[in-house]
Amino acid sequence: MLQIVIYCLLMFLTLLAIFDIIRLCVSDQESMKKRLRLWNTPYEIMKNKIQGIKELKEEPSANTAADRKIQSISEIAIGAVTLFFGLMDFFWSILELMSSYLMPFFLPAEVQPLVKRFGTWAVVTGGTDGIGKHYALELAKRGINVIIISRNIDKLKSVASEIALLNSPPQTYICVLSYPNIKYRLVNNLFQRINNVGCQYDYPMLLCEVSSNKSWELINVNVGAVTVMTKMVLPGMVQRGKGAVVNVSSGAELQPMPLMAVYAATKSYVASFTQAIREEYSPKGIYVQHLSPMFVSTKMNAFSQRVMDGNMFIPDAPTYSKNAVALLGRITKTTGYWSHGIQYTITSIAPCWLRMKLSGILNRNLRYEHDMNSKVKSN
Repeated sequence: MLQIVIYCLLMFLTLLAIFDIIRLCVSDQESMKKRLRLWNTPYEIMKNKIQGIKELKEEPSANTAADRKIQSISEIAIGAVTLFFGLMDFFWSILELMSSYLMPFFLPAEVQPLVKRFGTWAVVTGGTDGIGKHYALELAKRGINVIIISRNIDKLKSVASEIALLNSPPQTYICVLSYPNIKYRLVNNLFQRINNVGCQYDYPMLLCEVSSNKSWELINVNVGAVTVMTKMVLPGMVQRGKGAVVNVSSGAELQPMPLMAVYAATKSYVASFTQAIREEYSPKGIYVQHLSPMFVSTKMNAFSQRVMDGNMFIPDAPTYSKNAVALLGRITKTTGYWSHGIQYTITSIAPCWLRMKLSGILNRNLRYEHDMNSKVKSN
């Protein structure tokens, strides 16, 4: 219910902004001149005081009138350029939303199979649970050999067994998360890297409530692992002239998040890092995708039963992963799921301070839910 209220509020603010832009565009010229005179009044008063002039009795000279005309034209030009880029950014967001939502329907199968476009091998970090596990399964269904990296050997073997049950199972390697193991497996054959490894708060909490170990785990996994793994695989991709890198971020990247301060900051890093390396390596034939899911029903969100139950806006991991893989190679920045695209677009329209306030309200609500559930279990 709280999510629906937040979405309605953001939509209302968006409509107000659009109506205000329309009102300004259709206002008459005389009204604009009056506004300009009102805006210039404080400036004129200060100018007269500095010059020691108490009253202006003389009519403005031709040069003064010309200067003011140039000033007015400059102000209008600056306003027009600002409005143009603002509208372009707004409609570009809508275009990205439409392409994320509609493209899979217009292109039900890949224009070029992923194996031919990017290569036969892919590595998936965090591939034993949630999105990572089902992303690896979807790649395997498309005939791609996968290397699954995680810290739990038993879960790695379980996922490898699931892949082996496919009709035409590809090769599967499992790799415990350690630098020598990973480097040995990846140096020669890797064409695709899907970084899904991630760490989340146990539940929303204030910064001083987060242990030092948990803080470093968030930074090392969400920031360090993404950076090191990407740096490790890119040289081989550049040498072969093709490859794909997918970094899974989060909708938390959109704003600072009270009660999840460290987590949101690490996801902002992932977004910035991914966009930068795309600019660096896309000319070399490397496809870099920035994937930003909103809430998905996975163990990372186990602190909220409402999130775990899922709904139209909160898909489960298999549903989300199937849609996300369908967008691999087609769009460089996406939420991976149609309803997440709607949420992301509406949220990004609001100013950052408002997004931060609303995310704080949401996290406090989730914290309250967690505390109540904990009390019920303890009783």
